[in-house]
Amino acid sequence: VDRSLVLLRNYLKDHRTEQNLFNRIWLLWAACGIDGLLTADERTAAIGDLLEAQQPDGGWRLASLGAFTRRDGTPQALGSDGYATGLVLHVLQMAGVSKESEKIAGGLTWLRTNQSPTGEWRAASVNKERDPASHTGRFMSDAATAYAILALSH
Repeated sequence: VDRSLVLLRNYLKDHRTEQNLFNRIWLLWAACGIDGLLTADERTAAIGDLLEAQQPDGGWRLASLGAFTRRDGTPQALGSDGYATGLVLHVLQMAGVSKESEKIAGGLTWLRTNQSPTGEWRAASVNKERDPASHTGRFMSDAATAYAILALSH
């Protein structure tokens, strides 16, 4: 095994418990392709934590996946968004959760019913309030759209 991969594996394992749910999404995704990042119990726990974070409307909310504070002092967006919903659904399906399961099906329905009339999915930055028409504001919608497409493509 490549020394760099061993170092990465050790780093991720050593720091897993101190990570917020947003960071653990990425670890679960990485564990889908790299053996030894998560035990079976850790993988099951990560999946359970993500499913528990689902909002009542069927989507996920980016700001609820960590203790994010905006630099400009504005409040975090309150509703489910395409970024979190698409990312979580994509990773859960990569991790083997069936799209027929109730929570995944509910999330996919959220994506299908919350696509904007322009074709994109929207999301708000957790760093600061941004004009959705600005370059940075569009970045969030671009990312949300990419993850939504990935989630729906399974």
